[in-house]
Amino acid sequence: MMTLRMRALNLSIMLVSMAGALGAQTYITAGDNNLSLSQVLRFHPEGMILSLPSAQGQSLAQAIEEALDKEPALTLQLTSQELEPGLKVGREFQRLQGWSPEKPHWALVGPDKHIYAEGTTAPTATSLREAYRQSSLSTRADILREFLKTNRDHTDGWARLILEIRSLAEHRTEGILGPKPSPETEDPLPPKDPPKGEHSVAPAGEAAVIAAAPQAPLTEVDDARIWSEYATLYERFIKEGDWLDSAPGEAGPIPLASELSSLGDRSPTLRALALQLLPKVEEQLRNRPTDEHRWQVWMSLRSAAGAGHPSKVLEGLKPLPGVRRWPPAAALNAFVEDARHSGDWREVEPLLQAAYDQNMELLRAMESAAREDANQGWTQAHGSGGEGLKVQMGNYFGFGGWNSDVSDLLEAKMRLGKNVEADRVFQELYARVPKLTTAKSAAALAMTCGVPELADKWGRMGH
Repeated sequence: MMTLRMRALNLSIMLVSMAGALGAQTYITAGDNNLSLSQVLRFHPEGMILSLPSAQGQSLAQAIEEALDKEPALTLQLTSQELEPGLKVGREFQRLQGWSPEKPHWALVGPDKHIYAEGTTAPTATSLREAYRQSSLSTRADILREFLKTNRDHTDGWARLILEIRSLAEHRTEGILGPKPSPETEDPLPPKDPPKGEHSVAPAGEAAVIAAAPQAPLTEVDDARIWSEYATLYERFIKEGDWLDSAPGEAGPIPLASELSSLGDRSPTLRALALQLLPKVEEQLRNRPTDEHRWQVWMSLRSAAGAGHPSKVLEGLKPLPGVRRWPPAAALNAFVEDARHSGDWREVEPLLQAAYDQNMELLRAMESAAREDANQGWTQAHGSGGEGLKVQMGNYFGFGGWNSDVSDLLEAKMRLGKNVEADRVFQELYARVPKLTTAKSAAALAMTCGVPELADKWGRMGH
């Protein structure tokens, strides 16, 4: 016979691809008058904290959130929501106990609508934890741990558990160190001296990075207490090869570079783990160097570790016979990132130029084919006169417009003082897609790179 816990778990696992780092959550908004209480609770096998304001508008919502964000309630990772008494779900919730609207109410409610604790004044973190201990509910993390004891090959289950543990660890870390620094102020790789004889202008935001004092990481005791379980799970996820089918991202077990970098800066445990795992990921990357996903995971780890260079990863590796580009296109972002942090764009500039030339060659080939089809169609419809029809496809296919490939190439050329070449590339681009936003973006980039003459020239083209 399937228990309530297992039925709830099946619902939880179904949501792995849909839920973010904080798990499955249901938010009721104005107009959700058809939503029932069962629908709200069905995706929360761990239970929820629901509340109702009083008829006079007195609310417990903020106090409940504050209590859940404190130890010892933080480990519960419960979702709370204030319901509107005028909506169907609010009326249904109120009828569970026949509460009077004269006072606000809150309740710890299970997925079967069972109320385990309730009150008219805001609960404390300690009282919430105690009420949960006395209930038959289990946290999302505990449900997953139990599931994985007998389903050790369930990749999505491991991924979901990693997300739950990371979310808890991040909240605990922020409670000690404060919010994470924004990506704009991160500098995961130490800058190198620019090439001799060349002038290098710092990228936008780098001055702030240099000026900002480094934040002290967690103490050894706090670091082990907060991040040890996550590190163990993360290590298993990499070594077992589960990461090969798990896309990196904020809502995935493998966070993006900026995310893991900020965590590594705060946790010596994670930084050491990244250094340990980097060779394992590089081995898989060398087996398939054209896999963009593997490069993203590698960049995530190397940002936390503060080590690793794409040239070293590809060193001695032979490209397949007949391949048009080497290093592979999937590695381009890694080379660009290296250039931004080192100030040396000499290696990446020809790679960016080759990528740009290849895209333009493909675009011209598509335009030629489309022009031929258009001419034939005109001739068939009108008998003659189809020759010379113009076809412009850049704007529709994403080529020939302003994108990261173009902006990276322009930046590389301006950083290297190749301003004439930069202007030629932009003129070709603007002739194809003459947009005001394109001119403004290029002008802003030129100012960032310290080339005011191009900034002025390109800016005036947009008027």
